Amino acid sequence: MSIGRLFAHFAATKSDEPALVAGDGSEQVTWAELDRRTNRLARAYAAAGVTRDDTVAVALPNSVEFFCACVAAWKLGGTVMPLSHKFPPAERQRVLDLARPTLLVGGGEAPAGLATLPTGFVPGPDLDDGELPDVVPTYWKALTSGGSTGKPKLIVSHDDPHYDPGSPDVDYMHADGVHLVCGPLYHNAAFIYSARGLFCGNRLVIMPRFDPGPALDLIERHGVTWLQLVPTHMNRLRRLPEERLAGADVSSVRTLVHVGGPCPPRLKLEYLDWLGPDRVVEIYAGTESQGITRITGGEWLEHRGSVGRAIRGSRFEVQDEEGRVLPPGAVGEVFLMPAGGPGSTYHYIGAEPRSRNGWESLGDLGWYDEEGYLYLADRSTDCIVSGGANIYPAEVEGALESHPGVHACAVVGLPDDDLGQRSVALVEPAPGGGPPPRADELDEHLRPLLAPYKRPRAYEFVDGPLRDEAGKVRRSALRAARLPGGPDHGRLVLPSRDRWRDLRTGSAVVDRLLRVLDLDQVDERTFVGSNTDRPAHRVFGGQVLAQACVAAARTAPEDVVLHSLHGYFARAGDPAAPIRYEVTALRAGRSFHLQRVDAWQDQEIIGTVTCSMQRGEPDHLAHQVPEPGSPVPPEDASPRYPFAERAPDDEGLPGPVELRENDRDAPAGPLAPSEVWLRVPVGLPDDPLLHRVLVVYMSDYTILRAAFRGHAVPRGTTSGASLDHAVWLHRAGRADRWLHYVCTSPSAGAARALGSGSLFSESGGLVATSAQEMVIRFRTGTRDAGAPTRPEAAAETVQVPGGGA
Repeated sequence: MSIGRLFAHFAATKSDEPALVAGDGSEQVTWAELDRRTNRLARAYAAAGVTRDDTVAVALPNSVEFFCACVAAWKLGGTVMPLSHKFPPAERQRVLDLARPTLLVGGGEAPAGLATLPTGFVPGPDLDDGELPDVVPTYWKALTSGGSTGKPKLIVSHDDPHYDPGSPDVDYMHADGVHLVCGPLYHNAAFIYSARGLFCGNRLVIMPRFDPGPALDLIERHGVTWLQLVPTHMNRLRRLPEERLAGADVSSVRTLVHVGGPCPPRLKLEYLDWLGPDRVVEIYAGTESQGITRITGGEWLEHRGSVGRAIRGSRFEVQDEEGRVLPPGAVGEVFLMPAGGPGSTYHYIGAEPRSRNGWESLGDLGWYDEEGYLYLADRSTDCIVSGGANIYPAEVEGALESHPGVHACAVVGLPDDDLGQRSVALVEPAPGGGPPPRADELDEHLRPLLAPYKRPRAYEFVDGPLRDEAGKVRRSALRAARLPGGPDHGRLVLPSRDRWRDLRTGSAVVDRLLRVLDLDQVDERTFVGSNTDRPAHRVFGGQVLAQACVAAARTAPEDVVLHSLHGYFARAGDPAAPIRYEVTALRAGRSFHLQRVDAWQDQEIIGTVTCSMQRGEPDHLAHQVPEPGSPVPPEDASPRYPFAERAPDDEGLPGPVELRENDRDAPAGPLAPSEVWLRVPVGLPDDPLLHRVLVVYMSDYTILRAAFRGHAVPRGTTSGASLDHAVWLHRAGRADRWLHYVCTSPSAGAARALGSGSLFSESGGLVATSAQEMVIRFRTGTRDAGAPTRPEAAAETVQVPGGGA
């Protein structure tokens, strides 16, 4: 039965059963509805010019709409070409120029001369939803791929466009199957497995994007019988809390198929233990289907590390560099041959096969045992497999080298616990003596040129040439030098997730503070930060706390929010030297994520900060202390700028933080509260992390002011340093609005004074609570000398915390 006729068959035999289910619960379509809906849609496509063997480019996200577009094209005898809806215009145009489709569905603005229908298109009610003539396509799918030359290619499948609905393609695509669509449908594995499931009458439950928690929920809710994952998905699913995995009902799952790159043995064993070996199947194949191997979990336990034996009449050989066939146990390049002979499963548009005498290679090195089980050793080609997707270095290098600051570059793949491999760009800056482009700048340059998954995860700026005298890039040597233990390991710079350094607030001093807080990430859990110019004799403790919060937040899951921290200052920091922040994960729970951040200068720790982050939850109990006094400063209170860089009457802001105080009605005594108002006096973007970090930064101003003022300590008679500092962030607050800081000193003694403070927003909400202990000593011979200090001088005394005693 032709693909186009399958849907009428299922509409007749299981009309009211669900065919397509949106994983987010937004839509469900029965087989009868699918058949009628796609008949009308096909007539709309025909009106746009689609006929037999025309290509229809489908640039839609994972959705019911995606599959409806495909079915409509197949009913007209068209060839479906899935495209990433995230493609930037330049990359999309390169593919469209090569494929020359008749129609583009979705994908944004239409190129000139190409018929286009927008995302969400609904055909008019005047179009007939009755059965269409049976038109069979020559080729029913064409997939896009980046090429080794840097240019795209199309892989046009020669799969038979006829299916027997009563005889599933493979044993796990049974008639009552429910398939969970996890991967992006512009990738071949997700597309081919879900399409074949649909051809067998399986219900598809379609995830908009893979998320491990919702995936497990959907398996339980819909009784999913089979799913296809890549190792990255498998790894993220196994990272769910153990109690969630242990309590999950996965009894409906008959088969988990994994493809798209090597699966670490540890991870494989976890799945065999969780699901049982009979329910786990591994497939090794390419989009071209030149050959295919398969191994069950039970077989894998007897042949650990294998990707299986050839099936469906295909064959493989392992050849040396001269093309000689190697015996069992010898490592060489793996070549494949389909059952129908060379060229029987696909043809390229825009590329030539990598072949020897009709045998084709996917670029893998491997060996086989006496029983015919294949084992993969490494890749011989430049292709990087990251998260199940292929990245071709030449394509990325061509885009990078269009940047004027790049003379040459080389893109290599390095090991990644989550993605399998991550792409890294080694950049040789353009000559001329100027500063090299920053990682953020190059990442921004690539945004309109490459799909997000193709952009490098990290950059390294090299001093010498990347190409040898013959003009070749020796990628294997470059890669080896950057592996753990290699001479160039640890020199990478990651693009920032949040680019505060690029903000232009209108105030140079605020811009400089934001650049200081926006750390450079040098590897997965290490950051480097610079220092503010003031104070000049030691690093400001609030800066260390704020930078530590940034490091903790940028290495934590994106759905957790900083709610508290506790820092200890071990020694005074040198403002002339950078600070290295190393993050250690202490606990990753369902609700809370705990990280420790150590601040280093040279080989010494200057401070350590423990940060706790929480996933959003509703209020179970809710109360707060009322704000004492006014949420805004008195109109006649004069502004001061701690750590001012210039005089207040000079042009521009003197400092990044404005402070106002009210001492006219301040009560006397060591237990009396001190109150000031603080803000960053320019508008800031709506970035919750930025505002929380700045609240932490400002919480280190004047917190021990009450201790000094209450005792009328003479100016210049004491020395001191902060010992520790804690902040609890209760509610959202804006750092560019007034924060009323009310501080007290509950206790002083044994050369230590304790300060505690409450920060209130302009609306009276308690934004944060802080606490700090400081060592305070009188200098020799000054205990009873001099006159009482002015209150503002006392405030200045405690604006330089940070650093040990």
